[in-house]
Amino acid sequence: MPERFLSAVDSPEAPNGTTADPIVVEILETLAGLARKINASSKNDLSTYYFRGQLVRYFLDLNLIRRCVPSGRMLDVGTFPSHLHECLLDLGYDVYGADLDPSRIQEELINAKKKTIAFNVESDAWPNEMLGSFDVILCLEVVEHFHINLLRFLENLHRSVKFGGHVLVSTPNLLSFSNRVKFVLGKQVLEHPLSVFEKYERQGHRGHLRLYSMREITDLLEVYGFTVKKCWFLRYESPLLPWSVYRNHLSPTFDADLFSSLWRENFSFKGRVRRRLVMAFDKTFPSLNNNLYVMAQKVRDFDREAFLKKLKEADPWADLEKLAYKVKSHRAAGGTDGP
Repeated sequence: MPERFLSAVDSPEAPNGTTADPIVVEILETLAGLARKINASSKNDLSTYYFRGQLVRYFLDLNLIRRCVPSGRMLDVGTFPSHLHECLLDLGYDVYGADLDPSRIQEELINAKKKTIAFNVESDAWPNEMLGSFDVILCLEVVEHFHINLLRFLENLHRSVKFGGHVLVSTPNLLSFSNRVKFVLGKQVLEHPLSVFEKYERQGHRGHLRLYSMREITDLLEVYGFTVKKCWFLRYESPLLPWSVYRNHLSPTFDADLFSSLWRENFSFKGRVRRRLVMAFDKTFPSLNNNLYVMAQKVRDFDREAFLKKLKEADPWADLEKLAYKVKSHRAAGGTDGP
């Protein structure tokens, strides 16, 4: 397991409270542009509700991508509601989206909608023109929704990214501090089935069906030909940006009230102390954070031996002799490079 890097996304506030970070300014202006497109300050629909609820995550995701993810042709998997996709396009990235039903993307996000390909990334065959064509594939808050075959998805992920290309995966952390406490207290850890399947009726995709640990995600990626380059554990809470500093670097049309959850000044003294204590706890025990991120590079083909070894660890009852023959026969018959 590589060192866990936190510096790029830990707390991008101005050093000593006196200097604005130009990347942060760029991200804030991009998110403000998205807010204007979807009319987030006055409308009250699914898209604006999601924007307000995910604003801190959007900020942290864009901050991480801007600083740490290589440039090139990108694919944003499970792009709906396409907020990040639209922001990345506005930031100058060459990024495509993949979604079950692009027609549900808002008309106001015309750029993202035009560059979204319609197919089910979990169960459908990925279009041939996508195979080996992307430098970076983003899988942000996606894998926890899968309910059919994550292994087939990973196989297609491997086939679609170029050799030397990267994937960035984020998902809720199964072993977070809050999940551990909930489990001990006998409280709900996974999303309730009522919520999971109601979302399918209302939004067209299911809620969280399975959570993963960092070890599970890195194991899966390494079996499928990736080498893990960086890992992060994050908490989706305010970065405590100093409004007194950033206000002088943002455009006059910037809606500061809409972004109130980001500003340090909007927290009481008690709230700031609490947030600082949480941040100190997160630095000391990063693996207990609520969300995990993994950036991995494609360096080899599917590793059959590693797959069988990991499977034996996960399922001691698996008949490896029969499974090894099945994998070997499948590849000899011209199948894909997965199990």
